[in-house]
Amino acid sequence: MIRITSRGGDELPSQADIIDEFGLFESGTGCSVQVSDAGRVFCLCRECQRWKAFLDGHHCEGASKGWPQYEVVTRDYIALLAAYIHGLAVHEKSKRPSAGTLRVLELGAGDGRLTHHLAESLRQLQDRDELPNQSSVAAHGKSSPWVDVCACDSGLRGLHKASPVGERVELMDYTKALELHQPHLVICCWQPMGTDWTKEVRATTSVQEYLLIGETDDGICGRPWETWGFSFMCESSSSSDEDEDETDEDVAAKERRTSEKVQSPSSMLRPFQADGFQRVELPTLSAVQICRTDERWSSRRHSRTVSFQRLSSHGDQLMVDQLLA
Repeated sequence: MIRITSRGGDELPSQADIIDEFGLFESGTGCSVQVSDAGRVFCLCRECQRWKAFLDGHHCEGASKGWPQYEVVTRDYIALLAAYIHGLAVHEKSKRPSAGTLRVLELGAGDGRLTHHLAESLRQLQDRDELPNQSSVAAHGKSSPWVDVCACDSGLRGLHKASPVGERVELMDYTKALELHQPHLVICCWQPMGTDWTKEVRATTSVQEYLLIGETDDGICGRPWETWGFSFMCESSSSSDEDEDETDEDVAAKERRTSEKVQSPSSMLRPFQADGFQRVELPTLSAVQICRTDERWSSRRHSRTVSFQRLSSHGDQLMVDQLLA
């Protein structure tokens, strides 16, 4: 049984643990894949049902029943995400030692597990990098955190109640959270389908970057055009979530698309571009992600991490040392 506990990022399962336990990405060894009349691809074999039960929180040691997972949080992913964010703070500290704290806010944090483990990993990275300056720390007392991570959620689904770390999630609307915390960096993990929060994120002047985690473009997170700048009128190659040679397993992804097909010309500025942001793929993080729409019978990973970064008035990416000025 995979062990998912409430304390310490080192107790998260690794990517390899999950893959080995459930036989993911192995083209469905032992599966009996079926296609419904509506085009939904599924398998009801014992191992696939066990994988789905795990995602729903029924086979997680240390978790309450009904503790669903959308993004399967692993040691590998947390380490890479923390390293990415820590790198922003380190760069700033190297240029300006007196720089303030990098404020990170997770919107729609649900049960709070991502922020919980991310904050712990960031603390460990700061402790590691402060070791060469222990004498200074001893003389001036414990240093302030380089990165402060907060989590908020509406609480409407009650996910925080089933989580051992849910009490740390601030229950408030995402617009109020943006106004209250004035974050420099925003994280949205599995933004609800048909909902776009990114317009308000970009309108928050303190925000210099936001990270979207989950299915991209015409997937089941956010809205294709408003969130991702994806237009159904653009060439299919513009979305790296699509395979050039379509197989039966792609039918499931097609079924999840919204029925609204935005008829916007490819020459039109995407919403994030119009607001002065650029989209940057983070393939190193995406390569280790596992999520609830991944299947044992498919080799395809569905969840990715994408950065949207504010540009300066000259069209250049704002440097990190401008974040905390």
